[in-house]
Amino acid sequence: AALIAAGLSPLSAATYTVPLPCSLVCVANSLDAGPPGELNRADHVIPYSDGDNIQVWTGVSFQAYVMDSLSTTGWTDAIGNNIPLSSLPILGPGRGFFYGNNAGMPDLTFTGTVRASPISVLIPIGLSILGSPLVYGGTVTGGLGLNVQDGDTIQKWTCMGWNAVTRDSLSSTGWTDSSGDCPEPTI
Repeated sequence: AALIAAGLSPLSAATYTVPLPCSLVCVANSLDAGPPGELNRADHVIPYSDGDNIQVWTGVSFQAYVMDSLSTTGWTDAIGNNIPLSSLPILGPGRGFFYGNNAGMPDLTFTGTVRASPISVLIPIGLSILGSPLVYGGTVTGGLGLNVQDGDTIQKWTCMGWNAVTRDSLSSTGWTDSSGDCPEPTI
């Protein structure tokens, strides 16, 4: 949001920092490190921190990628097998993932360009981990303009577990969580 407020034009070079308040943080990159492919690959998007890991949702389960300086490529899977750099995930704008902060880094810095808006994001049926493909935050419908239907659920990671908020047009606020009516979630 600060980048937009500062008046940066689309495709401006930018850097933004995401705090890592706990050992497992759900984050998403909002900057484009380059054309689709190698420049948005994990080893170009996030800073290397030996012992840390990223976990990417495959649609069925999480795939872990561990930063391991003893590996020939610097990356291993969860059981220690080397991962070729070409097999690392693409973490382009809006792609969410978990960051396992084992080294105790205070934050994660992304560098790239701010994409022009509006941007359409295909949200698949089922579970997915997504973030704003723009460096922007706000309410789900009002700020981000998502077309949310009754029964759709937004789950946000709290460092301790998931907080699920469901779109419910019969609620006084239009949203409910485990305790009843609640405010619209923000991203």
